[in-house]
Amino acid sequence: MTKINTEIEAFLMKYGKSKGISRSTIAALKRFGVFDARVLMVLTDEEIQRIPKVPIHHALLLKHIAHEVLQGPLYQRGSDFLKNDLKKKQYFTTGSKNLDKLLGGGIRTGTLIEVAGESRAGKTQFCMTCAVTAQLTKEDGGLKSPVIYIDTTNSFDIQHYMKIGERFKLSHEQLLENLIIVKADRLMLLKNALDRLPGYMQAMDAKLIVIDSFIAPYEHEHPMFIESEVVQKEFNHKLGLLKRLATGYNSAVIITNHVVANLQQSKLFIPALIAGGYAFTHTTDIRLFLKKLKGNMRRVKIEHCSWLPVEHEDFYITPRGIYDEEVFPEDLLHKRKIQSEAEEESLEHPLMEGLKEIAELVEEVPPSKSKKPQKKN
Repeated sequence: MTKINTEIEAFLMKYGKSKGISRSTIAALKRFGVFDARVLMVLTDEEIQRIPKVPIHHALLLKHIAHEVLQGPLYQRGSDFLKNDLKKKQYFTTGSKNLDKLLGGGIRTGTLIEVAGESRAGKTQFCMTCAVTAQLTKEDGGLKSPVIYIDTTNSFDIQHYMKIGERFKLSHEQLLENLIIVKADRLMLLKNALDRLPGYMQAMDAKLIVIDSFIAPYEHEHPMFIESEVVQKEFNHKLGLLKRLATGYNSAVIITNHVVANLQQSKLFIPALIAGGYAFTHTTDIRLFLKKLKGNMRRVKIEHCSWLPVEHEDFYITPRGIYDEEVFPEDLLHKRKIQSEAEEESLEHPLMEGLKEIAELVEEVPPSKSKKPQKKN
């Protein structure tokens, strides 16, 4: 299959000219900042209509052309759909084989994934490890792709991120060059970052977007209105944008969420609920729930997914990201070597210590000059 050129001018001259899309419309799109045809799948009809000097009757036509070419015909045979799906579908590792198996091969592109859980359950560790593994080559289980990471809780640690990268033999230069980090600890900054995401996706074609956490700024500034109709509509709009980005650019989008106390009366004992209300439940493709176990052990469960069963797996939080064991094999060998050397020293017989001390004293005493005996008269 020939790769489709998504550069807006070449794309519309090839597929839109026969349908009446003129060069003036293409020029208007470029002046507005639309350089990639995939953005037409991300923007809503209303947003395209608001682009200056783009005729209203062209707005719907632009979206139709983009969907027809990039996604395939509206009605497709199952065999054609399968062929296109297999070509687009990609996976990258989470850093844990157990978790990869649970997800059917790893993190799947084209999906919006919600990672929920209580505090210290490992959500940020999960996100930071994925931000590294997405940069690996395909042979090593990655996508060889840049990453956009939006941090709203000031929990992203650049030194830890590079430490995870060392585990996968990635240089610091590569890790920093392929990462766009956004600090958005206020709601205004988060909204601004989300509005500018399509532009950055045009420039970078990132295969992973991380938002840790999506809901935190809303809860800090509007704690009493999270489940109100106004906020839920805004959630639907922003999550819809992320889902269209995931589909249009065949990228994975990971957002984190947390739990809140369940204050509602119920016959069922549900001590905590996942924040965000129905907007998250009905928009995300996969919801993972992380739970703390003993020590550094964590359990991840698939809460809902249309193609995966409700199952769980365990992993560990380590100094180098998430892993299936608490200690890496090379770290364990190093630890055993140190312990063995210490044991050898402690098992030395006291007699040997005494001989060593005498040897050191003898070395410190300078050799005495021998004197000739004097003859007696």
